[in-house]
Amino acid sequence: MPARSTATYGVLCILTGALLAVLYVTAPMLQTLFTKPSINDIATDLADPPAFVATPAPSYPADFADKQRRGYPEIGPLTLDASPDAVFERARDAAIDMDWRIRAAEPAEGRLEAVATTPMMRFKDDVVVRLRPEGNGTRVDVRSRSRIGRHDLGTNARRIQDFLDRLQP
Repeated sequence: MPARSTATYGVLCILTGALLAVLYVTAPMLQTLFTKPSINDIATDLADPPAFVATPAPSYPADFADKQRRGYPEIGPLTLDASPDAVFERARDAAIDMDWRIRAAEPAEGRLEAVATTPMMRFKDDVVVRLRPEGNGTRVDVRSRSRIGRHDLGTNARRIQDFLDRLQP
């Protein structure tokens, strides 16, 4: 095989490998783009979404609730059999473990606000955690919203689910 053909073959192999790698990384995002609703704000309590206090953010868009119910039916509040103070400590630890930058931690109010950064594009998203006594335990509600874009590709729902999973005993 002539040297020129070998070089061309090598370049084609590298380009094919790069294309396959890009497709491998982007395929799940493309699937989410076409199968999940075009929303960028997710909350576990759609009737009374946690409000941001320390972070300037708009209120939860009313038209997102039905879209969220259809696209992310698994997202909902978590009730733990522990006091709000104990759950607050676990929530703060989980936020730190997830590399969130805590902006406000108010145990007396049962509120924690943070900024989460997406791994690939380094987008900044806002998160608020609200704790309320419920029976002998604590109800945990979370809201996560992207600052930019109209479709979060499921990032906020995954973040909330990961956070709630970390709170489980």
